[in-house]
Amino acid sequence: MPKGEYYIGDLAHILSDDLYNELPDEPGKCTLSDGRKVVCFKFEGCQPERDNDIDFYVESGMIGITLLAGLEKDWQCPRSVLGGWGPHYNKLEELGKTRETFTMTDYMTIAGTIVVYDADFECLQITTSHYKHDDHSTTTVFGDKVSLWTKHGRYDTDEGSGSESEEEVDND
Repeated sequence: MPKGEYYIGDLAHILSDDLYNELPDEPGKCTLSDGRKVVCFKFEGCQPERDNDIDFYVESGMIGITLLAGLEKDWQCPRSVLGGWGPHYNKLEELGKTRETFTMTDYMTIAGTIVVYDADFECLQITTSHYKHDDHSTTTVFGDKVSLWTKHGRYDTDEGSGSESEEEVDND
């Protein structure tokens, strides 16, 4: 991606509905009909720790990155931002006590992050799986400024896969 100021987070509440619907189901880089370049990756499981001191709230199941320039002109505060549950809704509710309307930047700073890159950079996602368990962890990297780790599955035992455990229980 070229240097510039970017938003990283759930693109569902940042892109217009038309542009969001253009995002492919498969992760990777794409160019939308307005010329906007985005990179999206699946975001599943949970973020066990705050990466880079950022809490990412990704409801759509895809985390992405796009240049900040030009986003504000088409942005409308989605109704789903105004109700719901979870820490980011609590933060929005608190902010709503002092403001009549939310700006896109308000939402971005609560649900993701804004980052400035001084040089071109790469985005990638690496998934690792345990050979005995039905679980995996994923590291998602947006240049040298933001990386996050998510986990999906069981991590509380080293006794083999769930199917092996079930067989042992059935034999008892």
